[in-house]
Amino acid sequence: MKHHMKVTQIAIRNWRNFKDADVELQDRTFIVGANASGKSNFLDIFRFLRDLASSSGGGLQKAIKDRGGMKKVRSLAASVLSRG
Repeated sequence: MKHHMKVTQIAIRNWRNFKDADVELQDRTFIVGANASGKSNFLDIFRFLRDLASSSGGGLQKAIKDRGGMKKVRSLAASVLSRG
């Protein structure tokens, strides 16, 4: 018997163009918006989580490296906040 995990909510903090977001997910969720509004970055969160859980190895360091490093993953708002 297979068991499936269902993600019903995701909280995003300092991920690419998301400073702070909390999203409830339904059985079917549509992502719409203007160009460069963050649709692809939102979907990449799930690819990132998949990569972290992958049995092929690499873990966190590889998942971040595959996305161009921490500077590419981290929100621009977070870098402004850390400079004070």
